[in-house]
Formats: sequence, structure tokens, C-alpha cells
Amino acid sequence: KRSLSSETVLKALATATIGMALVFLGVLSLSILVEDEFLDIAFEVVSAFGTVGLSRGTTGELGTAGQLVIMAIMLIGRLGPLTLGYTLTVRRKSHVRYAKTEFPVG
Repeated sequence: KRSLSSETVLKALATATIGMALVFLGVLSLSILVEDEFLDIAFEVVSAFGTVGLSRGTTGELGTAGQLVIMAIMLIGRLGPLTLGYTLTVRRKSHVRYAKTEFPVG
């Protein structure tokens, strides 16, 4: 029998949660920017997040702000939410200390 470590489960849960939140925010922002059917907007956002390349024609009708939203979602979807999060977080000082030793010199 095999089992998953709790760290692996938490990473998977974080990836899914961040992905769903990003898709929700993308749909919300495009709904504000574009007057189109909800399913068309949702399809465009999910397709962009998955970098699938499918479209229902809404992407061509987007303005600059809408295209920027789609591009950001595509970039984050391609890199992965956790990878992007790790990259953007502030690096903390390592708590690792190296042992000191004396070497005879001379």
C-alpha cells in the first residue's frame, strides 16, 4: 500500500483552490469589461487558464483590458499558480546554520 504525504495533499489542494479562484476572478472581471453571454466568457477564461487554444469568438471582440486579463490568466495557467506564488513571495532568511570547526593551518 502507498499513501500521499500531507504536504503533497496540501499542495494539490492549494493548486486547485488558487486555480478556481483565478478562474472566478477572470470570469468576474471579463463580465464587467465585456457584455457577452456568461457561458461564452466562462469558456474563454477556462480555456485561457488551461492554455487549450479553443475560443467561442469572444477573445477577438475584447478590448485592451480584456485581452490583458486573458493574457494574465494564460500566463498563470501555463506556469502554474503555485510556481508563480513561490516566485513572487518574499524570500525569508534561512534558519540553517553551519557548524564551525577549526582547521590546523601552517
